[in-house]
Amino acid sequence: MLNFIVKYGILMAFFTLAINLVFPVVYENRIAIESGTLIPGLISSIILPFLLWFSNNQRYVTLREKGKETINCKSDKEEFTIKK
Repeated sequence: MLNFIVKYGILMAFFTLAINLVFPVVYENRIAIESGTLIPGLISSIILPFLLWFSNNQRYVTLREKGKETINCKSDKEEFTIKK
């Protein structure tokens, strides 16, 4: 969990910083870092990985429980279901 949060938190922080550096240069021809967009972006890069982790974990648990009931298999010839 910690590895996921650190990896995606750092990716989101770099993405936020890149957006804050690129858009003023492209649209206003100036180099600036605005705290009005930088601070919320960095805060969201801390919070969003936690939300992603819990969302993905819940989806994994749901799919795993669903998989205990039946396994649907498709082959070239036919589709069949195996009940456990």
